[in-house]
Amino acid sequence: MYNNVQLSKKYDIKRMTVIEILKANEKILEAAEEGCGSNRKRLKKAVNQGIIENLKNHYKKLLLHERIENKSK
Repeated sequence: MYNNVQLSKKYDIKRMTVIEILKANEKILEAAEEGCGSNRKRLKKAVNQGIIENLKNHYKKLLLHERIENKSK
């Protein structure tokens, strides 16, 4: 079983990728607030909060791992 840091290394997931996805999510949510009717509902349904929470947790773990590595150098 791999943890998030090991998976990020195995699949070459960069920290910037997570940041970009989170920024895109914010833009989608802003657009949903400005939209109306069925478009607003579709945009809100398109944003899966479980995925966003997992990305945030993944990002936090990457930062923590990076800090630990920097302290050991």
